[in-house]
Amino acid sequence: MINRILLLCTANICRSPMAEAVFHRATGGQRRAPEIRSAGVHALVGHPVAEDAQQVLEGRGLDMSEHRATQLTPEMLAWADLVLIMEEAQRSAVRAIGSAYVGKVMRLGHWADSEITDPYLQGLDACEQTLQLIEASVAGWAGRLH
Repeated sequence: MINRILLLCTANICRSPMAEAVFHRATGGQRRAPEIRSAGVHALVGHPVAEDAQQVLEGRGLDMSEHRATQLTPEMLAWADLVLIMEEAQRSAVRAIGSAYVGKVMRLGHWADSEITDPYLQGLDACEQTLQLIEASVAGWAGRLH
């Protein structure tokens, strides 16, 4: 059973916090909801969610205003049962920390056969499209986590 999920993107200010919020909503009603965390492989440590990302989240009734970017650590990888990356490039960052963790890594967009590209500084429309892809991807995972 998957009890702990780690979501990874680059800076931990757009995609992985958006995915964290969507996962919390999608799994919150489950009897044994997994614990969800996010981090960045090159995190802007301490920074809040990017303004455009927060705005599209708020449009869905989701609030990540308390989130602060966190750098990926070996301890986080050891903690996680499943590590979901946005793009294949993040798999290399996990491998650089320890090849033993690579078996836990899958793309968030695995079930849709898609990568989730970074919308940072590309405006609200890009963030909205990214959030839609994240929502579809999380739905694919949430249905398989029971």
